[in-house]
Amino acid sequence: MNVSLDSAAGDRHASRVARLWSVCRPVLLVVFAVMMIWRPAWGTTSVSQRATMDTDVVLVVDRTASMGALDGRTGTRADDASADIEQIVTKLTGARFTLIAFDNAARVEVPETGDAATIIGAAKAIGWQDNSNGNGSDISVAVPLVAQTLHDVGQRHPRAHKYLYYLGDGEQTATTPVGSFSAWKAVITQGWVLGYGTPTGSVMKRSPVDATKVTRGPTTPVSKASPASLTTIAGQFGATFVDRSDASPLVIPDPPRVVQKEESGLRRGEVYPWAAVAAAVVVVAQVVVTSRAWWRARKEK
Repeated sequence: MNVSLDSAAGDRHASRVARLWSVCRPVLLVVFAVMMIWRPAWGTTSVSQRATMDTDVVLVVDRTASMGALDGRTGTRADDASADIEQIVTKLTGARFTLIAFDNAARVEVPETGDAATIIGAAKAIGWQDNSNGNGSDISVAVPLVAQTLHDVGQRHPRAHKYLYYLGDGEQTATTPVGSFSAWKAVITQGWVLGYGTPTGSVMKRSPVDATKVTRGPTTPVSKASPASLTTIAGQFGATFVDRSDASPLVIPDPPRVVQKEESGLRRGEVYPWAAVAAAVVVVAQVVVTSRAWWRARKEK
């Protein structure tokens, strides 16, 4: 008799526990799920903002013999172009730069890089072509290479702003006509043509390491810059022409910047890993309870 009473009491207790478990189980799972999603933590965390630019800058530099003419602001035309590149790169630090130079042919002097010091150093060293190696300069010789470079940059960074600077004196001494620059127009955000030298012109240094003047037999030729040609070039690819023969400051637009939030500080603890463990325990417990009930029912049969 006592055994029957004890068994009945045990069954009632087990039934109450089972009902309580069936009510608490979904509540616990919901609470743990919310904790895993919300990820509460204790400790200190500070949020700072940092502005970055997503901008590509392509610099196209004339290094033909005429860039050694001595009618620059501070020396040769090439000296002025180098100084302006330094200003541009310094102002736009954080952008990606590509440096292209041309004389008889065009070539990439520095491929895409975010290292401003590398671009500045290359620009200072680029100089101009030794006059004895010149065969008549074509100021449009770089058009195909620059167009391909801009296309490649667009493929790598389709959403970036694309700035193009063409730095030269506009003097065409090749017998062929100047080619069109219109291929650049559709692939840039903004462009500038920076002009060096004066229309009255000047004699030329032979090379960056040879200060003697260029001669043609008994005469000393004078290189004359062509602002008119540079203005035409600017119009063809939708750029702004800027005469850099005087001492006026170079205005360099600041591209839009993207604000990024960064968290810093110490988080001493986070709750969600423990919530995940607790949820796993609830699931395992449910599996155990269900298995025991199934096993008991099978034994009673």
